[in-house]
Amino acid sequence: MKRFDVSFLFSRKVNKFESNRQRDPNTHILKGAEPLDLGNQASKIAILLIHGFAGCPNNFERLPYNLTETLNTRVKALLLPGHGTHPLDFEKISTDILLDAVIEEIIKLKKQHEKLIVLGHSMGGTLATLACVKTDFDGLILASPYYGITFNPKLIFPAEKWIRFLSPFVRWVFTPPSEQPILKKEVAENIISYHWIPVKAGLVAMELAERAKRDSILEKIVIPTLIIHSEIDSIACPKAVKEVYEKIGSKDKTLVWLKNSDHVIFWDYDKDIVQKSIEEFIKKFI
Repeated sequence: MKRFDVSFLFSRKVNKFESNRQRDPNTHILKGAEPLDLGNQASKIAILLIHGFAGCPNNFERLPYNLTETLNTRVKALLLPGHGTHPLDFEKISTDILLDAVIEEIIKLKKQHEKLIVLGHSMGGTLATLACVKTDFDGLILASPYYGITFNPKLIFPAEKWIRFLSPFVRWVFTPPSEQPILKKEVAENIISYHWIPVKAGLVAMELAERAKRDSILEKIVIPTLIIHSEIDSIACPKAVKEVYEKIGSKDKTLVWLKNSDHVIFWDYDKDIVQKSIEEFIKKFI
């Protein structure tokens, strides 16, 4: 009974926090978190953007708009199931629900365009990695991809162990809007995401990462691949990214390391480098 009461109290806190956020009255999507479909619908090339854990298309900042303007292509930014609405929806997601949504969108876009490039950020990179061996597309961009949590010495043990250990007892974790994983702190509160995070969703993300970094998956990725990652990413482990890069089967692969950004690289100090790297990669398909 005591455990139920504690969970109930925290659920009330979640609902109180979320009640102060503006939403579309019809879709219940947070203002600014909407999916995007931009640019030239008849373009030879389409680019699918997949945001990360607890995030939304807003996490790509101006990238979707810039790509349509500079490359005259179609850019579609998916809003993943359970995201951009309410953390209680996030608690209902599963690995299959997330991956199926990505695969469905890839299949649709591939039918409509000659070339399709898939760009995933954080957990979106994890999903793009898994989708690459289940579907057919032409180029893969992994931005701050998540294959493991960066080790924090203050925790003594890896964060994954703490999450698994505490999951039966802790339902919610709160992160203030000002504490986004970004060095450019003055823009942190412009990044739209959930701030009450269900631990159950964290377990789902961990399962996806474990699957995505398997040798049997990575060796099957043979399309051109670009990875962009910060050397000081506090969320997605840089060491794990380097190991994944080395195991990817493609002969056409590039790893760009950033020095002046944290995890949300599209909003951080290196965003111009990120934009240029992505544009140069896409131009190979034009």
